[in-house]
Amino acid sequence: GNLWNYFRMKLGGDCVSGGGTGSVGGVLYLVSIVFGLWGVSCSLNDLLVPYVQTELSLSSAQAGTVQLYFFIAYFILALPFAVCFTKVGYVTGIRLGLILYSIGACGFIPAAHFNSWLLFRIALFVLASGSACLEASANPYVSSCLGSNSSTTCGDYSSAQRLNFAQSFNAFGSAITPLAFGTLVLSDQNSGTSPNYTSVSNLTSVQIPYACISLASFCLFIVITYSRLPQENSKAESVIEFFHVIPTLFRNTFVIHGLFAMFCYVGAQVGIWSFHISLVQANSPGEQMSAASASRVLSISLFLFAFGRILAAKVLLRSPRKPEQWLMFSSAIAACLCVITMATRGIPAIFTSTCTGLCMSLMFPTIFALTISSADINTKMEGLEDASLTLQQSKSGIDFELSLPKTRAISSLLVMSVVGGALLPPLMGFIRDVLHSYNYAHCIPLFSFLVVLSFALRLSYALIH
Repeated sequence: GNLWNYFRMKLGGDCVSGGGTGSVGGVLYLVSIVFGLWGVSCSLNDLLVPYVQTELSLSSAQAGTVQLYFFIAYFILALPFAVCFTKVGYVTGIRLGLILYSIGACGFIPAAHFNSWLLFRIALFVLASGSACLEASANPYVSSCLGSNSSTTCGDYSSAQRLNFAQSFNAFGSAITPLAFGTLVLSDQNSGTSPNYTSVSNLTSVQIPYACISLASFCLFIVITYSRLPQENSKAESVIEFFHVIPTLFRNTFVIHGLFAMFCYVGAQVGIWSFHISLVQANSPGEQMSAASASRVLSISLFLFAFGRILAAKVLLRSPRKPEQWLMFSSAIAACLCVITMATRGIPAIFTSTCTGLCMSLMFPTIFALTISSADINTKMEGLEDASLTLQQSKSGIDFELSLPKTRAISSLLVMSVVGGALLPPLMGFIRDVLHSYNYAHCIPLFSFLVVLSFALRLSYALIH
């Protein structure tokens, strides 16, 4: 209650931007539900991995491709969506994403009915297309379009708060999914039992949750369609202008390093949670734990992630330490936890793997913001005069003011970078199949967190000097 009242007081000013009316607070609460939706779909993937592995008799590497078919959509569609939004705007992008999301979720009903791996993969790709569309439109809409007014309530400071607040809905959507659907989806995935491919309960265990989120996304589409959401004020830019800035970004080594850090981080997060249920089962003392029970341990990690996201929203804005310093701290701790997971067995390995959720909570928004803000560092160091970014030191760390085409371009490249979630989990599955240990597969997240640490260290050194 106190947290809700805090954000209502902080964010609830009457800020109107472009067409449409309504307070920032009311619009923020509505759009934040969209953030929760793609959190639910990502978390359902973690339940789907052990489900398809058992029901379709797949290897760990094959089951890991669930994430491949999901996150490859981000890589393929990020730029087309970004180009589309230059013409139609972010609100239309949110509506399009909700429709694609609803259609993709519906696709799991026939996929489960026919137990078809092909239909599962098609449904995953369509669902991910909607999720990518939502992520590419909702993130910049909350962070920039609701903060375009020059009033104090709508300034840069509360813009950062709005984005962290909205992303906390994503974290909570991920956290409650294993609790709400874990027992249902994995009810028959007990050790020592053979899968029943024609069981009605097996079919409905997957159909029910995806039918629920399909209906929820369609209802949200209707609400947003008939709501008068504020529109961005900026004029539509040309496609040529959008693509013209991309080659300049690839000449900036800090941007490249940030994109690779995002690639590795998302791969580590998705990989850890995809195989977390299996790791808990393999390391549970005594009689092997059922998958449904292990999914509750996954919920603990996801709730730690959600708690850390809310904590980061206040710490990053009020702490005298800069965001890159907090990124250094969290990535270093996460790397240490991975080392312990690899070196131990049983409860200690489960505990350390679960606690990585807390360390990962601030990585995505921090890497996202620092990568955009770092676009000017090489320019300043090389003495170029066409810098479009001005770094400012403030109590919230690094703020940035970037031209709209470059902002859209970097944002779309960062969304494309989440393809790491498609490529690294199958690699973790391959290591598990070769070494017969989910613990040793944590060498991939270990490498990923070291990459994130190197990005934070390099950026911190460049800003100091």
